[in-house]
Amino acid sequence: MEKSYALKQLGEVLNFEKEADFEDFIWEHLFQLLELNTIKRQHHLKGQFCDIIAVGQNGQPAIIEYLS
Repeated sequence: MEKSYALKQLGEVLNFEKEADFEDFIWEHLFQLLELNTIKRQHHLKGQFCDIIAVGQNGQPAIIEYLS
């Protein structure tokens, strides 16, 4: 069963109500969106947290960080 997400409309733009919902959506659909395979969420690295660590089809690592 696929998770549903709460959205809010700001003018002509739809946004996720919570950042956690946005992160869940990206995590669950990362391969369909960017052809990246997920590895880890909220990874602690050098005193900071990476939102998502993933890897591409060619083995290239990717760090995804959300900006608000």
